[in-house]
Amino acid sequence: MEVFDAELFALEKTFKIAWERKQEHTKKIWIFSDSQAAIKRLQNSSLKVGQYYIQSIRKWAEKLKDLHIQMQLEWVPGHMNILGNELADKAAKRGTEMPKAALESYVSLAFIKRKIKESALNDWTRTWVESKDKGKHYSQFECKPKWKIAIKARISKKT
Repeated sequence: MEVFDAELFALEKTFKIAWERKQEHTKKIWIFSDSQAAIKRLQNSSLKVGQYYIQSIRKWAEKLKDLHIQMQLEWVPGHMNILGNELADKAAKRGTEMPKAALESYVSLAFIKRKIKESALNDWTRTWVESKDKGKHYSQFECKPKWKIAIKARISKKT
């Protein structure tokens, strides 16, 4: 799961918990997040990265609105010793160390885009290495793609 997907996943679960824990006299619910990107993504309903979670969050928010409960989603700076945010970060870290449970897994657009870029970079690197001396004078310009990849290409040069 990509970091952005994890941020949206956490927001979706928060809205769900808000729904489940509402009480008869609940008038307003405050939700805090340190993910500006996730909050901005909620403002856009286009078919983009995170669409699954965005639709789910909006569903929960609409249910709460139907009960005349106001929702307030606020950004808080991360890593600034804000107790609730620090606790959330620790819980998220513990979550990454747990065995992977596939109960709510899916393949996100962000993950697919990253995998396509990695594959293209690996293909480019392989072609470059295997091209022998053809075009090697360009190597002085260090014309390698600048994409960030999680796994470096391990290609041995064939002679």
